[in-house]
Amino acid sequence: FFCCVCCGDVEREMGLARVTDIVLALFFTAFVFVSVTLEGPVCLGEKVSPESTNYFVAQSYFWGLEADNIWIQQPTWSRSAVCFHAFGFAPFYATFALGYLLKWRWIRQLAVAVCAAKLYAGALYMTANLMDPDYPPTNPWLFVAQSASYMLIPLLTLIREWAGPKRSSSSDHAKSSSRSSDKTKIH
Repeated sequence: FFCCVCCGDVEREMGLARVTDIVLALFFTAFVFVSVTLEGPVCLGEKVSPESTNYFVAQSYFWGLEADNIWIQQPTWSRSAVCFHAFGFAPFYATFALGYLLKWRWIRQLAVAVCAAKLYAGALYMTANLMDPDYPPTNPWLFVAQSASYMLIPLLTLIREWAGPKRSSSSDHAKSSSRSSDKTKIH
């Protein structure tokens, strides 16, 4: 992508940008799925245990044993973070998934703001989890690797929006065509 920008290969840059948009849309869709099937129920009181009636919550118990004790114990600060992610960020993720698929130009600034907030919230969550004296991660490396995925996609979104080609609307194309036809009439 960055090579295309430097070399000026606009067609290749636009094609790669579209692929990037589709990949981001898929990841944001996955985040919505996790928020709805796992984090939302936990936020609403579903206990993380192998006996949970929610299949995803029951399966996540084994992840908690392996790498993330706080996920099982759910101290207040952690449950608050899960609730905020499930109900605060998930609507934006759904909007971004649609926006990247449908080429909505207006999501650019919103994506930058939300993804910057997500990076900050993710860093706080990871730090608090790693430093928690009562429930430190069983396997800190595995915990960090998994948690980093929640940070990577917002980071890639920020890079996409700051460095990527600007989306153009049909009205921009019409204005551009109008200007070029005006120039040919003058000559």
